[in-house]
Amino acid sequence: MKKIAYLFATVAIAGWLCGCATFNTNAYKSIGTAAVAVDASMQAWGAYVRDGKATPAQEATVRAAYERYQQSMRVAQVLMHSYQTFPADKPLLTQALAGLKDAVLALQALTLVHPTQETK
Repeated sequence: MKKIAYLFATVAIAGWLCGCATFNTNAYKSIGTAAVAVDASMQAWGAYVRDGKATPAQEATVRAAYERYQQSMRVAQVLMHSYQTFPADKPLLTQALAGLKDAVLALQALTLVHPTQETK
């Protein structure tokens, strides 16, 4: 299950990074892909926690990373809506999407259990 979640999240991020449509379409896809990727990561993390493998320090670190992701997602969503009315906000939206990507990747680095860490 964890390997599947890791694979799904990796494919989602790869798709996010190589979009070919308009800026507007790519921005919406980026926001949606981020949500899907984080959901897969958090599902894998939840299984890891339920199995009793996570330490309290790891849980606190993941919680902080998840909060950062949530803040980044809110900023990206607000700027996406703003961009619809004020296209001059494109540089801000571009920066917000980059921050969202960074937050997702940081969260995935913490939550996705690598195959070498899994117990048999």
